[in-house]
Amino acid sequence: KEVPSSQLIKKLIAIVDNAPKPTLIHCYWGADRSGLTSAIVLILNNETNLDKVRQQLSWRYFVFSAKSAGLPLLQQYQNW
Repeated sequence: KEVPSSQLIKKLIAIVDNAPKPTLIHCYWGADRSGLTSAIVLILNNETNLDKVRQQLSWRYFVFSAKSAGLPLLQQYQNW
């Protein structure tokens, strides 16, 4: 999967920040996009550290592909 553009991530962050709470996050398959969005929410709200967020991008949370868009995006965030 491709890493979303920074413009798309900024748009997602704005949506998440302005959404009423609690917010239900869902996508068609329920792993890559919703998992990535959930990871972004956890990071933005300082609810956990990056290692714990990375653990959520695993088979335990139905992320079966090592090509998940969330993995390289988290790496970019860590490098930043």
